Amino acid sequence: MSEEAQAIVILLDNSDRSIDGDFHPNRLDAQKIASERLIQFFVRQNKNSVFSIGTLARNKIGIIASLTTDQRKITNAMAKIETGGSVQLFQGIRCAFLALHHRDEKIIHQRVIVFVGSAHDLNFESAYNLIQLAHKEKVSIDIIAFGEDVQNIEVLESITTEIGSHFVRAQVDPHLILSDIVLSSPIGPGKDTKAFNNSQFEDDPDLYLTLQLSKEDSYKGAEDEYNRAIAESLREFGGAPPIDEDAELQRAIQESLMSQNTNQNMKEQQNEENDDDDDDDKNDPDLLEAILLSKQNPHKQPKEEEDGENDQ
Repeated sequence: MSEEAQAIVILLDNSDRSIDGDFHPNRLDAQKIASERLIQFFVRQNKNSVFSIGTLARNKIGIIASLTTDQRKITNAMAKIETGGSVQLFQGIRCAFLALHHRDEKIIHQRVIVFVGSAHDLNFESAYNLIQLAHKEKVSIDIIAFGEDVQNIEVLESITTEIGSHFVRAQVDPHLILSDIVLSSPIGPGKDTKAFNNSQFEDDPDLYLTLQLSKEDSYKGAEDEYNRAIAESLREFGGAPPIDEDAELQRAIQESLMSQNTNQNMKEQQNEENDDDDDDDKNDPDLLEAILLSKQNPHKQPKEEEDGENDQ
């Protein structure tokens, strides 16, 4: 795809809340990864596009990398971003407009892409002033509102609606990273994200590795969170803990062995009782006499019986 070259300023939310981990690995790093992937996308559209990076927090607000085609300069500048303060959208966007004045005159299309994930200073009145200034400067403003802390969403949407640009609402999703949400939006390749993902890292294996590690950690974090929630639910409602199959197998083996030992003990006890009965029989004189008589000639009658028969 070949598009006209653009001059693009990307503004990052480096406020106090940017260290939060609801977007993996944290909000600031998630924005950096999304910015690098967006730059890759725009470079593939036209290698003459130029990029600048700025920050929005009051304590660290301003442009940290002027317009350049060198992606390494952008990456190095983002690595030095510090956090602190609250977001000042009005001043930050005006700084972006000034940075765009230094573009090559051959580049007509000007664009500001704003990441905001926390409370900001805009209201409808200041938003209207920005809209008027954007029309005057002929600059498009795309806004990516991510997380649950962004206030006055309708104010941000009014800016993109009036200018005719793009507004993206990125909710926290444990199965997605911020850059995937941004790339699948109209700001990025949109429906063509899959084809873009297959080719974007040919010239930047480091970015590919960073992205893969981020995704793996994100999925692992989601799995850990799921397991933690299950455990907490079981504790709360008094449910039984998950069955350990290995422990169950060991328990079954032990019960089987105990059953065998019990049967063996019962058999030995029965034999001992029989032996005791035999000993008692040996000490019984009447029984001994009966045994001796039975061993004599069974046809020989006792002497008293013979005498009785002869008398008759």
